[in-house]
Amino acid sequence: MSSSQRKTRSSVSLLRLFRRNRRKTVNRKANYVDDWQKRLDEVEVYGTDSAMAKANEDLKGGRTTAAFMRYCYANHQDILKKDKDDRERVKLRNQMISILDDEYPESSGQPTMNKLVNVILNSYELRAPDKEKNPEAKWVAKYKVGDWVEILDHDMEWRLHEIKQKHVEDFDGDGIAGDEDFETSYDVGSEKGISTEKMRCSEAGLKRLFGVRPWVWQQYALLKVETKIRFQQDHRDDFCNFDIMGYTEELWDLWLNNPDNFDFKKLYDNSLIGESGRRSLKTHILKPFELMTALAKGDPDWDVTCDEMRRELGVFTYLSFLGDGFIFPFVVFGLQLAIPMILVYTNWDYFSWKQDWDTQKGEVEWDKFFERARCILSPLEKTENLKLASLMALVVQVLYLVQVTPDTITNFYLQVGNAGRNVFQKLKSIRMRIRDKKHDRMGQNVGYTLDLVMNTLYVCVLYMINIFNVLQNEDTFELLLNCLALIFVAHIDEEFAGSLWWDVGMRWIKAASVELVLQNYINKPALKSTKLFAKRYNMNLDVLLEVSEGDKRLFKNRYVAEKDRKDTSLMTTRERVDFMCSELAMLTRNPSAILDYCKQQHYFGEFEFMLMKHIYGALNWIYPDVKLTGGVFNRYELYRTWSRWNDILYIGNLPDINSVLMTITAVDTVGVETIDGIDRDDEPNEDWNFDPDFTSSMTYFWTETFFSTLTLQELMGKIKDSLLEARVNDVIFWIYDAFFEWWAFVIHIIFPIYCLWGIVYFPWCFSNIPENQKESLYEY
Repeated sequence: MSSSQRKTRSSVSLLRLFRRNRRKTVNRKANYVDDWQKRLDEVEVYGTDSAMAKANEDLKGGRTTAAFMRYCYANHQDILKKDKDDRERVKLRNQMISILDDEYPESSGQPTMNKLVNVILNSYELRAPDKEKNPEAKWVAKYKVGDWVEILDHDMEWRLHEIKQKHVEDFDGDGIAGDEDFETSYDVGSEKGISTEKMRCSEAGLKRLFGVRPWVWQQYALLKVETKIRFQQDHRDDFCNFDIMGYTEELWDLWLNNPDNFDFKKLYDNSLIGESGRRSLKTHILKPFELMTALAKGDPDWDVTCDEMRRELGVFTYLSFLGDGFIFPFVVFGLQLAIPMILVYTNWDYFSWKQDWDTQKGEVEWDKFFERARCILSPLEKTENLKLASLMALVVQVLYLVQVTPDTITNFYLQVGNAGRNVFQKLKSIRMRIRDKKHDRMGQNVGYTLDLVMNTLYVCVLYMINIFNVLQNEDTFELLLNCLALIFVAHIDEEFAGSLWWDVGMRWIKAASVELVLQNYINKPALKSTKLFAKRYNMNLDVLLEVSEGDKRLFKNRYVAEKDRKDTSLMTTRERVDFMCSELAMLTRNPSAILDYCKQQHYFGEFEFMLMKHIYGALNWIYPDVKLTGGVFNRYELYRTWSRWNDILYIGNLPDINSVLMTITAVDTVGVETIDGIDRDDEPNEDWNFDPDFTSSMTYFWTETFFSTLTLQELMGKIKDSLLEARVNDVIFWIYDAFFEWWAFVIHIIFPIYCLWGIVYFPWCFSNIPENQKESLYEY
């Protein structure tokens, strides 16, 4: 065999070996550094044959980056030295393209129901036991490139995306998959390195297999969790101590094995569904409870007590999240308005006098007003001082244009653009989703508007006022001081919220974040409307009206909720014991027992809480049944109509599994059936959580949200939807919401233009400074 043939075969074998090894475990923590120049030097010194041999060694050792560089360079040098024809170059190029296609595959197109269901039925595998590290077999999530799964995007919306790449990391290099030093991550959509814990199977596919009954249970379980947890430090049921996931799984087992739910249990245990289908459903349904647990326990990705969170939180954010504690936000709002207004008023008379000092008409000439508004012109200062002050004003305006303007735009995006990069931005995105669904309360509405206006619109207006105040000074040093004077005013709300006495231990914001998750997932409009509930969960409207005894508000009923609260037949054994203890505690008026067994009402803001307690105490003399409600973890008291829930939890329509799974074509190695031929013509719709135009939250914001808000297209769409659903009151809310949001968007266009205007006018201002003007002793 000739030398050239050996090299050719070596290249082919290396290419095959590279492709195989690239799919295998990559040791990302190996103790080596891939130095590009070092690889080039090796090729120059030892030649291409040696480089190819070393590349094979790198591949066997898992060093794919080094192998790839050696392979590319060695082949390239080999072609150059032997001056082979263009066919060899084309061949090499095609080999490289093939490798790149394997590494960065293109999307397979739109999802189909066939693809979604196949992922559900094959997303888990039974991993064999390992004597040393995993003595017991366990089911683990398993996805592959091309699977369609849902991930939580930065705007905190679950969206359907295709898996583009799979990365397997074996940190200890022992080659044992599934041990503590083994990790699998995926590139999904525009996101990189997503773990299986942050993914779930498609909601549309699961509903096709199981119907919507599990999602009705999810609403019930969310209300049960809110009923159980409380805001009481060191108590066993305090939201930080309570085992939310354990409690929820108990509720799931009780519901699943209830005799009234036998038909769903039969479907759930069907061999065609398999263990993978069952685990996919349960994982999907329990995602909200996992998120609440992560927030309550301080998971690293959801730690609301981190320094970054502390810096960003303001009093308006607290009001937006909690809906309670109005006094300090209104005080701060007044301070932030009063300070710049006083400064503007102080400078306005001097400014007006400067406008007509040359004519002395005693009034402003508006044809000169806008020209001189951006100039430092005064008869009281000498020419040199005016020129120096004008130059300093120019520097300030350039600074505002190149540094402050990008800051304000970035801050604007972080406030309203669904950034979702840290826990604060993620919570803000959840808050926006609640706003979009109109699930928020009145207090939260006010807080959201104040938070939006004071952190976007107000900041830009404040800087514009600051520029105006700066231009009223002819002293260079004072001009520079005034440039910095109002910056602290924009952060008064954050300074208040950062005080040691404001939220000790940050328990209130942690509780608020857990409540936001509850609020985001509880479908409040549907729970208080038989019509919307029937439409959302595919139920018969007449049946719902019969269960609710003709009450169109369905689950929202104060009297039924109060009656069911005392009905022990609707309780579990543990709930019955707790209820009896609470009744005895109230009967004996034992303060310690009441504190332990009776869930108390808590509102953010002690003064308001005490005031409300006295008001309700006075009302009790007139209306004995009236009581203080609606505190933290008591927002949905009126929806705790358990008798109605028990009648509705088990009546949801179920699919015929045999008609859904029409053809079984293969059985994989762990016995989980795969399918083919499931409604191939099904096209994605709004219930699939799939947006083909969505690339990333940032791109979507600047290309879609920004322009649709400015042109009022978003507002028109919301008004249209509200009118079609006969929710006329919502129209007023959307107009109110759009008014402030529109101005927040517009001011971020005006502000850079305002800064640029001053810079463009500088030559005119500078040329109009009087020459040889002396300092005047006249005092204004």
